[in-house]
Formats: sequence, C-alpha cells, structure tokens
Amino acid sequence: MLFTTAILLLPIAAPLISAFSLHSKNITNGIFKAYHDKTGNEVHEILTLDGINKDAQAAVASGVAVATRSLDKNPHVARFDTARRSWCGCGLNMDHSDCDNAVELLKRQIRAHNGQIFVPIGQAYYSIYGNVVAFVCSPGSNSAITGITESSFTWALGFLTDHCGRYVPGTYIEGAINVAGELEGYMEVNGGVDFCAKSTSSSSWNCGH
Repeated sequence: MLFTTAILLLPIAAPLISAFSLHSKNITNGIFKAYHDKTGNEVHEILTLDGINKDAQAAVASGVAVATRSLDKNPHVARFDTARRSWCGCGLNMDHSDCDNAVELLKRQIRAHNGQIFVPIGQAYYSIYGNVVAFVCSPGSNSAITGITESSFTWALGFLTDHCGRYVPGTYIEGAINVAGELEGYMEVNGGVDFCAKSTSSSSWNCGH
C-alpha cells in the first residue's frame, strides 16, 4: 500500500514517547513521517524534502532550543548514563540486506536535505525496507531538538553495533540539554510494531560485544 496521502488511524493520546504503530496492511518500502494531529489522530505520511524544510522552519520560528552532541564514542558507557544510553534486542538478528537498505534510505534523505534534519518534538522520521524499520523519534518530553546528520546517525548506529552486535535491533539515545534526546535505531517490523514507544522496552543495554 502506497502512502500517497496522509493516513489517519484511531485517535490516541500521545505519551511522552509518542506511540507510532506500523500495521502490516500499511507497510511499504520508503521514508515517512509520523505525528499526531490536533485531534490526537496518529498520522503517517510520505516524508518529502518540502516537509523537512517546513519542519525545520517551524522549529526555528518557535524558538525551541537546539542541542548539540559529541561524537566521542565510549564503548564502556553504563546503561543509565545521563549522556548516552542503549537498548538492545539481544538474541535477535535482522535481515542484513533489509537493514542496510532501510538505513541507507534514511541517510539518503538526510543528505538530500543539506546533510541535516530536525525531527519535531513528539514526531518521528522513519524508513522501511522489507522487514526492517530505521527511525529517529523525538520524544514529546523533549525541550530541545538535535540536528541529525548522516555522520551522527552513522555514529549512533555504530554505538549500537558496539553494544548490541551487528544487525541486532537496538536504540541509541543521548541526553545533552534536552535530557531525553532523540531515539535513533532500527528494529524488525514483523507485521507491525510500535517502534518509538517500544524502542526502549528492552532490559539489555549490552549483548556482550
């Protein structure tokens, strides 16, 4: 099914980490945006460069703080470190080709938008390829946004590889001034998944790698 127009699902209240569900009938390869409209409906639509531009302009106009991050990778960061955290789907292994392609779709969109995107608070940008979804979710509890570049996204996934293992589902988050930070990672779709809210449900921060 192609997302040629916005798709409205059942009204739900957006939690601090917004719940965005993928259902098997709606899943198709591509890159998308998820958010809740003014009445609480969950909306998924194709992510366009024009849409990314409007989101960035709206963020600047709102005066929201912009956080920065350090790319100093530390393989020994503790699970509940205030700066960097990871959640791992230990024992799982994503399809390698699907994972590579899902990640590349999101990176390609970042490159196309002058090398940086800003995901609005309470929203998500995500890409799907086959049975894998790669995502950047901005929790509703955030008080700032972080510019996501291709290198920072690659770094985040490298952090997950260090902690979780190659092609193991995982989520990375960095604090800085917005405390929660953006959730960045990938996981299997498996016919439907609440990919933002469930991305931090694992009790494992490291799979022994």
